[in-house]
Amino acid sequence: MDKPKPPFSPDTAHDLWSWLMIVLSVLFLIGYSAIILAEPEIGAAVPFIMLGMLVIWIVFIIEYAVAFVKSKQGISFVYKHWLYTLSIILPIVRPFLLIRYINQLEYFRRKSAGAVRARIIISAVAFAAMFIYVIALTEFRLERYAPGANITSFGDAIWWAFVTIATVGYGDYYPVTVPGRFFAVVLMLGGIGIVGTASALVVSYLNEHTQRAIRAHEENS
Repeated sequence: MDKPKPPFSPDTAHDLWSWLMIVLSVLFLIGYSAIILAEPEIGAAVPFIMLGMLVIWIVFIIEYAVAFVKSKQGISFVYKHWLYTLSIILPIVRPFLLIRYINQLEYFRRKSAGAVRARIIISAVAFAAMFIYVIALTEFRLERYAPGANITSFGDAIWWAFVTIATVGYGDYYPVTVPGRFFAVVLMLGGIGIVGTASALVVSYLNEHTQRAIRAHEENS
């Protein structure tokens, strides 16, 4: 029987740091969301929220610098971990790294079929939800005050994001600004990957159960 790990031991330090980064990433996303969604109501609090986000960003930069030095990969580290690098330049990308930290937790590092399946499903669902939310939030920020804009509420932005990523494209809502259209293209490209991943998961699940049924039939024959 494995001995219980003492708190703050080298074996648990990695998980503790992962949880800290998860909390900080969530707090950063909450702050970003509050500034956009509650702008009129929290006007006086905006500087404090931005200060908190700045402190969190500095922690992210320090973590990146430590990882860069420890990797001993030199400049290739920047390219190999491009999403990690991008999250330092554009910290709103940071919440997408939540998936990386979740996968580092002890349960999801197991090699059992259940753990692997849970890791894939949670990662796919978490990425899709985060992707839609962040793009919709950013689109709302870019579009709501633009002349001739029709995405003027967060509800409109969410609806537009779902319709776009599902490749339905009703055309009832659409971006009118250049940055807004850029993020629309990003959403379309991301949608292709998300739909492809979802299809692959379904096919893998059905194939696994089909193989089990065939083996069970052969064993009982």
